Amino acid sequence: MFEDTVKKAQEIMKNRGLGAIFLHPGVNTYYFTGLMKASFERLLTVIIPDEGEPVAVVPGFEVESLMKYSKIKYRDVRGWSEDQDPYILVGRVVEELGKSKSTIGIDGKMEYIFFEGIQRALPGARFIGAADVLNELRLIKSRDEVELMRKAARIICKAIKAAFESVSSGRTEIEVSEVLHGEIRRHGGLSRGYGNVFFGPTSALPHPQSSEKKIESGEIVLIDVGAQYQWYFGDVTRAAVLGQPTEKQKRLYGIVLNAQKTACEAVRPGIEAQELDRTARRIIREAGFGQNFRHRLGHGLGLEVHEGPYIVEGNRLRLRPGMTHSVEPGIYLLGEFGIRIEDDVAVTEKGCDNLVVDEFPKDELVII
Repeated sequence: MFEDTVKKAQEIMKNRGLGAIFLHPGVNTYYFTGLMKASFERLLTVIIPDEGEPVAVVPGFEVESLMKYSKIKYRDVRGWSEDQDPYILVGRVVEELGKSKSTIGIDGKMEYIFFEGIQRALPGARFIGAADVLNELRLIKSRDEVELMRKAARIICKAIKAAFESVSSGRTEIEVSEVLHGEIRRHGGLSRGYGNVFFGPTSALPHPQSSEKKIESGEIVLIDVGAQYQWYFGDVTRAAVLGQPTEKQKRLYGIVLNAQKTACEAVRPGIEAQELDRTARRIIREAGFGQNFRHRLGHGLGLEVHEGPYIVEGNRLRLRPGMTHSVEPGIYLLGEFGIRIEDDVAVTEKGCDNLVVDEFPKDELVII
């Protein structure tokens, strides 16, 4: 998998006139090497030339770690010691690659302090952002990537079910959220606190934070959570109610459910991203709540919980097999409650594959 991504990158680089790309620790370095490292104050980068093998420039004490944990085997790892200027080494490496006077792409996630040092070391080079190259590669997921996301979504659904079952009168949002994230970890997922549990009026805010608010009978419980399995994200949202729902709650749930299912059924190769947003928005607008659907229909998923493609008005990108994204319409009544239903889908040759297998049913507003 990882060797193929380097070759694909090099094809795009040649078409774009890029001599090399500098990667920054994090999702893009993982995508090419299988090594997930955090960014600290020391320069650690992988240089991908437009031909040949990548070169890693890392702190000297990281060399063994890189060799052990990377999914590809580096033939060229350059370590620098604490009393050296790493950018001198960078300049030497790029000179050896014959790219010191070429156009060089910089990972958009690289901190400016590192870019500044690289730029200083290569005064004859021209620098541009490489986000479009990297995003183009990551936009289409392999079967392996899709399966990791499916596993992440299933773990989330198990955790959501356990969290809903833990809700009882007097419990706080934070207490239920702790159950949610604990269950994610118990089932093998990586929980980083993306998404939480919201009761009543808090659920009317699309991205609030869990608090010490206690649940009251008749309130909506909204659970929205993103979690990872082997670094790939799932992102699922479900709603329920403690006690008997009102007619208004049931009606709004039905509208959102119709919009969500209809949009999922419309996913197919060739459809514009904005058309999916319009499909769901039309249903909610015709029901009289257009102004209460306050965000885009969805976002891409992968190594990041939000990445391309963005399913939003104005995005004329045509979906292609292998693209993965959320479908999450919502209606939000400030001061009262909000309803959002979210699944993750992968575009296939003929339509779409819903990656979410419900442990907690969504076909009606569930009573806790």
